[in-house]
Formats: sequence, C-alpha cells, structure tokens
Amino acid sequence: MFCLRKLNCCSKCLKSSQIIVRTLQVSNRKKYVKPQRESTQHGTRAHLQVLGSGAPSQPASVYLHCVDKRYLFNCGEGIGRMSQLVGLSLAKISHAFFTQSKWGCIGGVTSVMFSTVASTGFPPTFNGPNNLQKIFQRMSFLSVIGGIFKHRFTDQLFKNERFEDNKIVIEPVELKHLKDTAIIYVCKLKACPGRFSLKKSLQKNVPAHLVANLFRGEDVTLEDGSVVTKADVMNQDWPDLYFIVVDIPNKGFLKELAINAKLKSQLEKIKATGVEVIVHFTPSKVFNTMRYQDFIERVNPKRNLIVNDSNKDDSVKSVHMLQTRLNKIDPKIHPLLSTKLDINPRIFDPSDESSDKYGKIPMLYSKYILRGEPKEDVELETSSDEESSDFEEILKDLNESPKDALPLCTQEVPIKLKDEKFPRILFLGTGAADSYALRNSSGTLVHLTPDHSILLDCGTATCSQINRYYGDEAPEIYRRLKAVYVSHMHLDHHIGLPELFRWRAIHLPTDRQPLRIFCPLDDLKSWLLFYANHVDPIHFDMKFIDNDILIKDQLNLHERLYLNIESMRTCPTDHYRKSYALALEFSYRNGTDMGRFKLAYSGDIGSSDEFVKLGQNSDLLIHEGTFQSELKDYADRHRHSTIAMALEQSRKMQSKHTILTHFSSRYHIIPYIEGELDANTGIAFDYMEVTPDDFPRLSSLYAKYKENFPSAAEQLERKTFNYLSKSEWE
Repeated sequence: MFCLRKLNCCSKCLKSSQIIVRTLQVSNRKKYVKPQRESTQHGTRAHLQVLGSGAPSQPASVYLHCVDKRYLFNCGEGIGRMSQLVGLSLAKISHAFFTQSKWGCIGGVTSVMFSTVASTGFPPTFNGPNNLQKIFQRMSFLSVIGGIFKHRFTDQLFKNERFEDNKIVIEPVELKHLKDTAIIYVCKLKACPGRFSLKKSLQKNVPAHLVANLFRGEDVTLEDGSVVTKADVMNQDWPDLYFIVVDIPNKGFLKELAINAKLKSQLEKIKATGVEVIVHFTPSKVFNTMRYQDFIERVNPKRNLIVNDSNKDDSVKSVHMLQTRLNKIDPKIHPLLSTKLDINPRIFDPSDESSDKYGKIPMLYSKYILRGEPKEDVELETSSDEESSDFEEILKDLNESPKDALPLCTQEVPIKLKDEKFPRILFLGTGAADSYALRNSSGTLVHLTPDHSILLDCGTATCSQINRYYGDEAPEIYRRLKAVYVSHMHLDHHIGLPELFRWRAIHLPTDRQPLRIFCPLDDLKSWLLFYANHVDPIHFDMKFIDNDILIKDQLNLHERLYLNIESMRTCPTDHYRKSYALALEFSYRNGTDMGRFKLAYSGDIGSSDEFVKLGQNSDLLIHEGTFQSELKDYADRHRHSTIAMALEQSRKMQSKHTILTHFSSRYHIIPYIEGELDANTGIAFDYMEVTPDDFPRLSSLYAKYKENFPSAAEQLERKTFNYLSKSEWE
C-alpha cells in the first residue's frame, strides 16, 4: 500500500488517493462471522403469527415469536409491507427457514436482509435447499444498494441441517422429485419451567413489598408466620411441544412424502407427545388429494393451520380503510378494492375455550398461540414482537373512519372492466424504495385499449396490488399486459418481475406470446436469465428490448403494431447508471371518439433538460416527487426530485396535466406541499385510476385529502417545522 505523504499533487488527486487507500483497507479487512448469542430471557410465551395468508393479494409467510427470539418460515414478495401493516419487525429475525427455493418462498428476502443488516449489521442465518446461497448472493448484485450485502455473506449463514438453540429444535426433512427439492420442518419447542404468577401471590395474601422477593425465587414469611415458597406461586411447567411446517409443491412429491425414512423416524419419535399443529404451505390442489389427507391422518395433529391459495380474502385492514376513506372523497378516481376484507380474523388461544370450536378442521388462524400465560402475568414478560414505530399515529385518521367503512370493505364491488374508457392509468405503487406500509413501490399500469396494456416499472408486490384491486378480474389483466418498461436497475423498479412471470404461468396458456421487457439490457437480462436457470424456467416467456434503441425511436414496426403504440422514446438520466425517462405516444378510441395521447414518465430523476425536450407538450406527465420542496439537499444528494423541481419540469415541458408520485416514506398518507398545487397537477395514491376526463379536477382534491386526514397533515407540519428549525440553527 502506498503512502499518501509522498503525493505532491492537487487536492483532487489527494482525495482520489484517499479513496483508493480506504478501498484497499476495506478489501483487506478480515471477514467477521456473526457470533451466536444465547438468549438472556426465560419466558414461556410462544406463538405463530401469519404475516401473509397465501391469498392472491399477499405472500405466504409465518413468523414464530418465542420470547425474545424471532424465526421466519418462508418470505414471499411483499413481506416487508405485510410486516409493517401487522406491526412486526423483520429486523429482529435471527433465523429464516425456507421450504423451497421458488420465488413464492424467497421473493421477499431482500426486505428481510435490508431490515436485519440495518439493525444488526448482518443478515439472519438462512436454512433451506442447497442452492439458496447461490441465489441470494446473485440477488445481492441486483443494484448498487445490494452491494451492502455481498461482503456479509459467509458459508456460516447458509445451512441445510438440524438447527438448535435454547428455545427450539428444528429438524429439516428433505424431499426430492426430479430436480426439485422441498423441505419439511419438524419443530420442537423445548420444555421450560412455569413463570411466576402474580395472581397466585395475591391469593396467598403476600404484601406488595414482598412480591419482588418471590419473583426473585426467595421464600417469604408472612405476618401470621406462614411461609410462602417459590413453588406456591409458579404456573405450570411447559412440556415439549411439536409443530410441523409442510410445503408439498406438486403431486410428484406425494410418493416421497409417504415413504421418506427420515420423516417416518421423526414422526415415530413424537408419536407419544403428539403434534400441536401442522402449518400447511402446500397448495390447495395438492392439499385436497387423498394421499396428502392420508399424511394428515397419519400425523394426527390437534389442529391444521392453512397458509395457501385456498385463502381468498384480504387481511390488510389499514389498506382497505384508507381506500374506503378515499372512495368517500371521489368514488370514480378511488374505487373500492375488489378483494374482500376478512374482518373477523381467527386467533387460537389455548386458554380460550371458544377459540377451539373448529378442532381439526383446516383453518386460517391469523395468530396461533402455542404457549401462553394468564393475562395478569403477561406484563411480567418484557419482550414484545411489536415494532416500535409511529405507525399507530400514522393510522390514527384511518382508525377514526365512519362506522359504515367496514361493511364497504366486504360488499360486492362493481365489475371494473365494464364500459371502460381509454386511456386508463392505474397507479399500483406510489412510494419510493423505503415505502412499504400504505404506499407500494413503483408500478403504473397504462391501459391503451381493451386488449393492450403496458406496465411502467414493476416494484415489489406489484402483482399483489393487481390481484387486490381487480380480484376475480385479475386474469384478464395478465392477458392484456403486453410489455413492461423498467426505468433503471434499483430493486424497487424491477424486483416484482419474477412474480409477474409466475402469475402469467397460472393464468395464461402455454403458447402465449413472450412478455416484452424494455430495460437496461445487460443488467436485467443477466439477472432474469440467472433466475430462469436456477429458480423457475421462464426462458420462453420473455423478450428483451434495450432502452438504448428507444433513444432514437428505433423500435421496429412489428413491435409497435403488437403493442398498439405509435412511438416509444427514451432519454438517459443521471439518477443511476443506465437510467431512463420515457415518452409514449399512442392512439385511443372510445366508441366514435378517437384521439392521440402522449404520456411522459420520469422514472427516478432530478432536473433534466433532455426529459423536458422529450416530453414536450405531453397530455400527461407522471413525475416523481420523492421529497418536499424544503428537502432539496436530500433530493440532490440522492438524485431525486422535490415537488417544486417536478412542477418546474412540468412548466418547462408545457405538459397539459401532471400527476406526482414516488413519495418518500416520510409521507405515509399525503405529501407535504406548501401552498396550493398548480391547477393542472394532482398527487397519486395506490389504486388511483384516472382517465383524461378526470385530469381537470385532480388539483382540487389535495385540499380534501388534507381535510380528511388531519393527523397526517399535522404530523407533516410538525416534521417540516422541526427540520427547518434545525437547518437554521446549523
């Protein structure tokens, strides 16, 4: 390594040399293996929390909370958003277990890695099929953000063997069919002594000043001379408890399920104790077969927890409540969601006899309590599985919704694909990369005709958004969709593509036309070909077109006719290497009314004269407004736009109408805008659908949004005041 003292050059060279030295120091640093830490808490509570039920609108995932330890079984795409909506922290997960290496089981792993790395500096350990390490390491190179993972992956993080700590033992049973692998997890919660009971100490008339002595395990003598021992005030001891996690992907595995020697051995060992519950990730078409039912009878569990596609209703109450409130403001622009809300989620509690009325009937329980304590003793346990955040404050407005809001979430919704007008623009995701809860990551669906649609960016859980919005009509949307445009390689703009291919395979015939993918060719093609070779064979279902050829409008005539467009042009932007903005021109027809439409889409962008020229005189500009106008330094640092910058771009472009989107997580419901919006400008929400007839009234809605969400507006005012005060002080 060279010495900087010998360099006699300008300050710019000195700075470059310092960067090189620092890079060499980091690269020579010894790899650090995260030490295993034993728990210091000795509670008894343990429960399974369903993060996603496996319904079309959400992933299938189960979270095991055991005192201060957190374990995760599968994490499909969109798990980050689901965890926020149910108030659980992914950052606390220490171990993740995967039943398969398919996207439906691993698609949300980036959210888990981001959360745990941000909190502890390291991802959790991963347990599953042998090819997980190769897949996850490849995912770490998907964008520059993913680079924070690549030096943290070590061989110790990936395991396919028996797992044991001081709370649980998890034995994997590997099943194979052809080249595919599925893993069953036989889990044992270790026996533990009962906890101190406050109720029993009160029944023994122990005075308050002596209760602490009993809690520490000391015997106490009362005023009447009687002695109260530790054993007198303890709850019952808890024996070993077993549960099994099963995911049989297809009928080809059923023979192996019946004859697998290791599985038979494990079931024989626990036969005397019995199995408390089986968690079924197994899809319904396999679950309902005779062979699988024979397996359930052989295990003979007390209950069956179903986490698969047989669940149809949605469980995300806050999303439905927000949409209901917006629907009251403007029912045309904010239609109700077609997927019904499950307003009576079932919780199994062994201390509540009424929760056991279903017995062995296969059932979705939102929460399954494996071990509990009497309610008066729960407060003695200090750990909590709830995420400490301001999310409850954020949802204050939603919790004050009218009493008729819940019935609206469960009623039959009118058909959305009837008497349509074109073009139609549906916003599926209006949040930035750090947004999960009430705003999904980037995705905008543009309906050109009844048979042609184009998706602008495809962030995480885009397909969940489609399924939740359209319900039973979703298959028609996948049939219409002809192309996806990816503006750049940040995860929040393309990581939803594998899930899109999965739903196309479910709903479309095998002889379907491949999906056109307009993208930064080298990077995205490399990732999707890796995915096709190692996860799901989708080679035949994709056709790549480089965004660079669109710079000079060189899309061939055959593709234009197939997509039903007249022009598709891009220009490079400086947000990230190979990032682009788009201008799309096409003709539309509504009965006898015909016209031409120009749509400009910014993607992620700062100020750009090239984009102003490209989108000149557009009918609609969809522009990112990640930050409020006062945070221009943040915007410049991350090469994003403030709302003021977006409005300035709109004026220079002479766009007829503008819709702002891609808001930072600072703005959970509404963004902060000082003063009035321009008369031709509106703000986007998830599930907002607009046609040209709606554009003129969009600007007037912002005042109504502020009026209907006063807590959110007050919170933004407070945050802005604090930020400006801090800036002035500095």
